[in-house]
Amino acid sequence: MSDGTGSPQPAAVAVLAVVIVALLAAGGIGVATHHSDSKSPAAVIPAAFQRVIDQNDHVSFAVPEAWRVRVLPGGPLSSQVQALKVTDPQLAGLASLASTSGTDPRLGVVATDPTSRTTLVTLSFDGNGIKKVSKIPVSSVEDPLIQAGAKNIEAVGIHMPVGDGEQVSNQLPVGTTTVSEVSFYFVHGGRVVEVVLVSLQSQPPKALAQQIEGSVAAA
Repeated sequence: MSDGTGSPQPAAVAVLAVVIVALLAAGGIGVATHHSDSKSPAAVIPAAFQRVIDQNDHVSFAVPEAWRVRVLPGGPLSSQVQALKVTDPQLAGLASLASTSGTDPRLGVVATDPTSRTTLVTLSFDGNGIKKVSKIPVSSVEDPLIQAGAKNIEAVGIHMPVGDGEQVSNQLPVGTTTVSEVSFYFVHGGRVVEVVLVSLQSQPPKALAQQIEGSVAAA
């Protein structure tokens, strides 16, 4: 999706939340610093976390050991969806990302915590030459959220082991449910990579997001 100036936009998080809510209904160390610095912090996997590799974007990150992790097959979204229809029909609903993200959208990982009813999804798309996250207007994420009726939207620049990123959090009414979201995105290997955390808890899972941000590394 484009902002009208040719710059790519991260996927519309608000749309993704609706899909993840359906999935939810069915079923310390390594904190990224929130400032820009010339030296990237070392990636750290917190205690009781597991390392996960996103095969599409060649990045790794950590999620709690108790979470159920599904690493999607690499390749175009259309191929991923066809594979999911056979192996994970429920996840095939993520095909809606095709109309909400940029060129060559791809899914990477879906991880879920049944206890806290929190789900993580990674996705990416072609950066069209964008090399720095600062070149992507924050409004490209905030505007769809505002239009969807999201509240308490906060955006903050972050510095991760893989470079600068942006974190956006909000609370989004979806039907009779209020969804709490935290997403962060960064540029890696010519693609814009976004990690989205959606929770049915009352507050966005910012502490968890910061632990994951601090574990991201090239793989």
